[in-house]
Amino acid sequence: MKQILTLKLNLTNLVTKAWLIKCTVCLMQAEIKKTQQAIENIASDEANLEAKIEKKKAELERNQKRLETLQSVRCCALNSMLSSSSSFICSINQ
Repeated sequence: MKQILTLKLNLTNLVTKAWLIKCTVCLMQAEIKKTQQAIENIASDEANLEAKIEKKKAELERNQKRLETLQSVRCCALNSMLSSSSSFICSINQ
């Protein structure tokens, strides 16, 4: 009789441990799934950031070229204006 009770107790103990292991496995699977989703989100964010960086680089390059063009036009216009002003001043003085 004592052996039967011991076997039942051991069996109950094994069932409880098996259930705990099964629960732990389920929790770990959920954690793995969550981690995989986070990794996918990071990869997506990285791709989006790289695209934004490329877009900003292209915008910067366009703006630098525009600035160079505006500066050269300004210099030409300023030189022209200065020469016109000096001619006008010279003609007034004469």
